[in-house]
Amino acid sequence: MKLKRVELGMNQEALAFEAGMARSFVSGIERGTAKASIDSVWKLSQALKCRPSDLWQVTERLYFEQKKS
Repeated sequence: MKLKRVELGMNQEALAFEAGMARSFVSGIERGTAKASIDSVWKLSQALKCRPSDLWQVTERLYFEQKKS
């Protein structure tokens, strides 16, 4: 999610506003200290103008790359 947000030139506050969430929650998701529900992922993807599956695919790729290291 952070990669897409940065690609779009958005800060956490703008993303949180567009998704109707608290900035602290968005920050927690990006840091891995908060877990996003399906509803949250949907709202975030809408704010990021992408499909929810796009966010999952990037997360999955990064996860497996990290495990290889």
